[in-house]
Amino acid sequence: MTVSAVPEVLRSGVVKGDDQIGVDRKANIIRGFVVAEEGRFKSAGRGEFDLAGLQKIVDLGNAQADGVRQRFQHPSLSDDGLGTFTGRAKNFRLDRRDNRNIVRADAHMDKTALEPGPRGGKPIGVYLMDLAESDPGALQTSVAIKTDKLMRENDADGNRQPPLWYPTELQASDWVDRGDAVHGDLLSEDSLDGFLEGSGRRLPSKLVIVFDQYLSQVFPDADREFLETRLNGLRDRILSDRFGADDDQLNPSPDGENEVDKDTQEALAKTNAAIENLGKSFDEKLSKLADVIEGDRKERQELAAGEKRSKEIVALCSVAGVDAASYLSNSALSADAVKDDLFQKMAKAGGRLSATETNDESNGPQGGKSVEQKAYDKLGEEWDAMEETMLAAKYPRDEWIRDTGKDRGIVVGC
Repeated sequence: MTVSAVPEVLRSGVVKGDDQIGVDRKANIIRGFVVAEEGRFKSAGRGEFDLAGLQKIVDLGNAQADGVRQRFQHPSLSDDGLGTFTGRAKNFRLDRRDNRNIVRADAHMDKTALEPGPRGGKPIGVYLMDLAESDPGALQTSVAIKTDKLMRENDADGNRQPPLWYPTELQASDWVDRGDAVHGDLLSEDSLDGFLEGSGRRLPSKLVIVFDQYLSQVFPDADREFLETRLNGLRDRILSDRFGADDDQLNPSPDGENEVDKDTQEALAKTNAAIENLGKSFDEKLSKLADVIEGDRKERQELAAGEKRSKEIVALCSVAGVDAASYLSNSALSADAVKDDLFQKMAKAGGRLSATETNDESNGPQGGKSVEQKAYDKLGEEWDAMEETMLAAKYPRDEWIRDTGKDRGIVVGC
């Protein structure tokens, strides 16, 4: 076996225990390419792999007997990736470089990647091996995965720490210009829907990123004038769809200045169709965002109403001279209902009340407890009455008391 000189992109450096790194022309294998590295991704705040996350990639990769598929670039919004298959990645293993843990694997080129593809030109597999030898800094790999994310607290300086990623499914390891976890493509590990999920405040900026990525894939070598013409055309179409056509703009001029060649028409139609689909997805996301905002607004209103009710009841009971716990724990009672009840009892008693007069036993043996403690005890009695059901539902007593107190706007203590 002949292994070529080790290219820099393969992160060979000073490697201990792994000398199988480089391009093996005889076997048509790129050995020891870097799949992912320990540390934060290039996209700020997106995520980070620790050693446990890298080990998950190794385990998932080696669990696939035929190897993990590899493609020439990621599928895009307008291209599902057919015709870009290059082979399979095998022999995933941990290694170290420059005091950093990394994952390596061997890229086995499929025989179809060593023949001219459906688009003609040099075979993809040959091109990749040539590039790995001649200019290794021009390519990396990017994993396509499904993952669990462990959110972390801010660091000692109050800065947000990116979540730790623990992959659950390794779908592909694709050849790209810039790999996010190999210090590519911003969407390398997320579908479009997955990428757009999350904070609604970031949705507009995320859509800009998606649109920019798409333009880079469809028109990689276009100059400013070319892109400006097509973006203006897209703008006019969107405005026309929403507000009606502008005859002066849409009617062709007599001298044929508006005519375009067939290839440009097809490219523009393809772009418009993709952007239209993106617009539909955008509308769906906006609808979901509106639902989230409305749900959050209602929840805040309910919490505010609960807090207002609790404060009013505590104040009324303080004036009446009774403990508020029994009233607070009964969510069916409004502040007005409590006010009427206390007024009637005070009128009957001719002044401030005692616990006995309100049939409130909470001032008896628990007389030294705070309102919060008594509210906790009252809710605890409710849980006790449903203990068998709660245990079956695996709903701990303290957790249920806290959640129920929050729902009812009651501050509880223990």
